[in-house]
Amino acid sequence: MSELKRELQEFSRAANELKAVWNKMSDLDRKESLKEYPFAEDFPKVANDIKKWNDAVHEL
Repeated sequence: MSELKRELQEFSRAANELKAVWNKMSDLDRKESLKEYPFAEDFPKVANDIKKWNDAVHEL
C-alpha cells in the first residue's frame, strides 16, 4: 500500500471518529461549533465524502 493510500485511510478513520462525536453533540453544541469551524456542507456529508474518496482510491 502506498503512503498516500495509508494516509487517506487514516484521514477517513479520523473523519469517521469526528462524525461519531458530531452525532453525539446537542443541537446547541453543533451550532456553537459551526461558528468556530464552519463547513461548506453538513459535517456528516463531509465525512461521508471522505469515506467515498478513500473507497474510490482503494478500488484503483
